[in-house]
Amino acid sequence: MTWPGSPPDAGGDAGRPILDGTGLPGIGNKAGHDRRAAERHDADIVSRLRLPASEHDCQILDLSATGMRVVSPGALVNTGEQVAIETQGFPLFLGTVSWRRNDAFGVRFARPLSEDILQGLISFSRRVRTQRAPRMALNRAAISYFDHNRIDVTVGNIAVGGLMMATHEHLRKGHRNLIQTGQALMIEFPDLLPIGGHVRWTCGLQCGVMFSKPLKLSVAEDIVGEANLASAFIADVRRAQRARGEL
Repeated sequence: MTWPGSPPDAGGDAGRPILDGTGLPGIGNKAGHDRRAAERHDADIVSRLRLPASEHDCQILDLSATGMRVVSPGALVNTGEQVAIETQGFPLFLGTVSWRRNDAFGVRFARPLSEDILQGLISFSRRVRTQRAPRMALNRAAISYFDHNRIDVTVGNIAVGGLMMATHEHLRKGHRNLIQTGQALMIEFPDLLPIGGHVRWTCGLQCGVMFSKPLKLSVAEDIVGEANLASAFIADVRRAQRARGEL
């Protein structure tokens, strides 16, 4: 893609629509911008974050016609920076970072998306979310590390891409929950290396964690133990690792 200030032949996206201004595909008018600004839709879309000097995996957590909330563990993103979000089957979404908290940040589009682009993203997210990976009940003690905190947790279930865990008490600092959506953390099971991820949702003492990388088969087998090696969860981990060419 061509970033502002780059020479005309510096970009690598010749011919690909970029959603960054009036008159480009997927862009609506100012009235629609104001009307739909508060209409946000939950999403679960794996995408690619493109910065001027680097690229990173990311996930769209929610979106509206005017912007989206994104999480990208490890990406160095600054407020006011121009970024691009690449999602398979859609034009390149170009916008400006409006806020950042840990690995999560908001992207505000220069102009609102048209209704067909917005509904296409919502429909795509729904199709992805219905393909839920097999989860296995676990009920195993672990430790969570985040923001210099070390918290005992219980992992209730696990899948190839994430887990559900519960803290033993409400974790608050003043009026603020210590564990928040988009927060990066590490989960450590006894005698195993920590697993990185970010918080996908919270509800009371429980929260969902999406792993930064899919579990490797050897790690999954160590977590569940000998009694559960024939579970649908282990079969799914094996299938995912085979698809990545690692088996």
